[in-house]
Amino acid sequence: RVKENIDELIIHGTGGSESAKGLIKWMMSPDGRHKEYSQGIGLFHYVIDLKGDIIQLYDPFNTWMFHSSSGLHDKKTIGVELCNADSKNQNEYTREQYIYLVELFKEIYKEVPIKKISGHTVTAIEYSGKPNKTPCPGNFGWYRFSELLRLEGFDFEMENEKIFNIER
Repeated sequence: RVKENIDELIIHGTGGSESAKGLIKWMMSPDGRHKEYSQGIGLFHYVIDLKGDIIQLYDPFNTWMFHSSSGLHDKKTIGVELCNADSKNQNEYTREQYIYLVELFKEIYKEVPIKKISGHTVTAIEYSGKPNKTPCPGNFGWYRFSELLRLEGFDFEMENEKIFNIER
């Protein structure tokens, strides 16, 4: 994976997990129900729980994950899961999740110039033609997130469930 090729952040919702630690424990359970995760499918680089705690699972600049149903396009992306206790990602995300997602974005941006931020469902449709079963990230406040980025000096424009750098 070439760090310079990374230009997109994909936002996911967990669809039923309240905590990052609980999500990781469920994913790695040894009972075989979740073998996709052990095969590197559906994994992500970061998870942000309801309190805003961020856990990094993998080095986002050197490890690519098949996380957004976009095939090899995932080599150009970094995946961030936001915990959402509702199985369909319909609970509102917390204030802390938005704040720390912005902070995480700023740290990532220091390393790679992210030009696009997308939701998993939109990316899945764009690259595979198939939406995922659960709306992802579901009830995410794209406008709210875009405004928080703007307050930090990032000039992005929004289109559906995507935010683009105006300099694209």
